[in-house]
Amino acid sequence: MKIAFRFSIIYLCLFISFISYSHDLPWLTAPYLQNVKPNGITIMWEIREKKDIYINYSTDQALKKSKQARSTNSKHDSHIYKIELINLKPGTTYYYRLSHEDMHSYIRTFRTAPLSPQPFSFGVWSDSQGHNRGVYNIDIHEPTKSMMKHMADSGVDIALTAGDLAENGGNYQDVRNYFLDRIAKYLGQSVPFFPAWGNHEPNRQDIIRKFADTPAKNRTGMDPGWGSYSFDYAGVHFICIDFSTMKEDIKTWLEDDLKSSLSNNPRYTFLFIHIPPYCELWIDGDKWLRSRLVPLLEQYGVDAVFSGHTHEYERGYKEHVHYIITGGGSWLDWEEPIVKDWEHMFVGGAKNLAEFRHGLINEYVRVDVEMDEWIGSMHAFQPNGDYIGVRDRFGSMLKDANGDGLLTGPERIMPSNYLTGMPSDARKIGVNDPTKKKKNAE
Repeated sequence: MKIAFRFSIIYLCLFISFISYSHDLPWLTAPYLQNVKPNGITIMWEIREKKDIYINYSTDQALKKSKQARSTNSKHDSHIYKIELINLKPGTTYYYRLSHEDMHSYIRTFRTAPLSPQPFSFGVWSDSQGHNRGVYNIDIHEPTKSMMKHMADSGVDIALTAGDLAENGGNYQDVRNYFLDRIAKYLGQSVPFFPAWGNHEPNRQDIIRKFADTPAKNRTGMDPGWGSYSFDYAGVHFICIDFSTMKEDIKTWLEDDLKSSLSNNPRYTFLFIHIPPYCELWIDGDKWLRSRLVPLLEQYGVDAVFSGHTHEYERGYKEHVHYIITGGGSWLDWEEPIVKDWEHMFVGGAKNLAEFRHGLINEYVRVDVEMDEWIGSMHAFQPNGDYIGVRDRFGSMLKDANGDGLLTGPERIMPSNYLTGMPSDARKIGVNDPTKKKKNAE
């Protein structure tokens, strides 16, 4: 009897231990990754009540190191938590767990940035600000959710966005619906991402900016969610321009940053800015950017500029600079007219892209950076989130042999280290055009 009782006590203790150690914390927004560096990273999350939460972390599951998180009141019945880990090893996988008293999160992982040049990949998207406006009513948050999942599952090391991440960045419910429950949830939990803010999150106090931690905080007068910034990853220089500080930053900060970067001899330089200098659908781009930004891009050898604002995909090439509009993150600009036909913009806009009218397709861009080249590929999706495949390719070493602006057939070079879904030249597919449906109804 005593032996049976003793075993019952042991089993009860083990059960209680299992419950306490396997019970994830009551997240409103589960932990997501920000501002990764060779020697550090920021982890953020959101819960309803203010609690003393600690992180335990190490390069193995012993989780020997510990640090307490800081929190701020969101003023929307929740608390935003942030913890910045420093003095980490470059290019290293870490395990971590978050704890409050006897409650412990599941063990998660992150990887620090490499210190030296090496192959890596990054994802780019823009304008994931809203729902699909009825083109797929079963789930109005598609295809954005599937695009973020696909990007994360493809194994990109980091991701960047050219902004407009909620219809109203100052409205908590919009930020919840379109940013926290889609971008942070499906991408940010495994992939650190960096925003170049857009015109839908224009104010310094907008709640969406409180959910970010960017290198802008290292600039005088800026903070973790405000201002343009740059960073290096594996020998590549990245520049993110904030829409709200754009003109001042381009006039007073950008050239110094480009000069400083050149002294470090970066392998490549990529710039992210919400408004495109050149565009063909809805707007012709931005005249001020063409006069002030473009000369700097050409002078300092920027390799590619990624933008959004127009909700479609466009691409061009001028004076050794690639221009890519990757605005297919949510609803598309079906009703907007073609206003310009730039000679150097080859894909989308005034030119139909494969089987799509103009560049009206939901998509994101993946860039694979090798030691001596980089290759960008546009990944297209159906409105319901089904993956179509690669529908455009560009990069430092690819040549448009037949002059049609598209890299197809023998011109394509398919990297082998990411998910491709259907072959890029597989069957033609049909994408519903809402404007045709509307005209037929009339």
